[in-house]
Amino acid sequence: MDVPETILDLLRDETYVARCRELALGQLVTLENERTDQRRLTKTLPTPAGTQGFESYWENELVVSKDSVASWEARLARLDRLSQWLQRRIQSGLGTHLDLTNSDYQRCARIQRLLNEWEFCLRRLLREAISQFLRDAEALRQAAAAPGASSASCATTMSLLREAAVRLEERDGQLAQISSAIAGYAHGTTGGEVRLPTMPNFRRVVWVDWISVNPLDLVVEELKRVELPLHTFVEVGLEATLLRAQAGRSWCTRRMAEILQDYWQHLRPRITLPLLDKDSVDAVLSNLSQRYASKMTPALPGETYDPFFVRH
Repeated sequence: MDVPETILDLLRDETYVARCRELALGQLVTLENERTDQRRLTKTLPTPAGTQGFESYWENELVVSKDSVASWEARLARLDRLSQWLQRRIQSGLGTHLDLTNSDYQRCARIQRLLNEWEFCLRRLLREAISQFLRDAEALRQAAAAPGASSASCATTMSLLREAAVRLEERDGQLAQISSAIAGYAHGTTGGEVRLPTMPNFRRVVWVDWISVNPLDLVVEELKRVELPLHTFVEVGLEATLLRAQAGRSWCTRRMAEILQDYWQHLRPRITLPLLDKDSVDAVLSNLSQRYASKMTPALPGETYDPFFVRH
């Protein structure tokens, strides 16, 4: 798939701006050298009678040079602003293009989306499922330990724990499915940088069915044994697990940026420009102003803002 013309146009304008920046910087160096030479010359000249002093008098005499410096500094500021805006547009356009054409970029983007999905499922859905399971487990433990407790008196809380186990099993299955997809995309391509930790062995519905047919004193002990590691995971392990996902997402972001920058550099030699000199800078700014000024944010509501206007 060829690079869209809109991106090539932006790259061409970026090259124009880069060349004009070089010319503006060169002109500023030239003017500053001239000012330095003028200052050196004026030190050999007498101060006219009735003036306020040597420094103030001859500094005023350099006003034309000062105005020229300010004018080129204004051009440079506008070129810098335009350069930043163009680079953001190019980056966005190239990202969209690579997401359609580059397999490595596509893979990293897909892994990032899956990591976002995995993190949401862990942070919100699984956390809620574990919390509900722990609440129902505590309620069942208290009911089973109460004086005169029986299987019949604990039937409702046992049923609620079973429902909580069903939801927890579903959430754990969702995470496992997403993790498997991430591992498939990451295999052999990420150098082990994208790895998700193994999740705890959550108690499943079959475990609830097992304790439901056991004596209540065994149920109480079994619940105590299960609750502690789950509390530890919610309070400590869950955040550590999320950090691993965030590290994988950061690696993908860096890798995508590297692919984009490499492709950007690959495209730049395709851009050719006519010969420019310092007298071309205002023409370039005028042309770019006509094409882009309306797309950039006005300084104040209702104000027509031209970021490339140069006062002479």
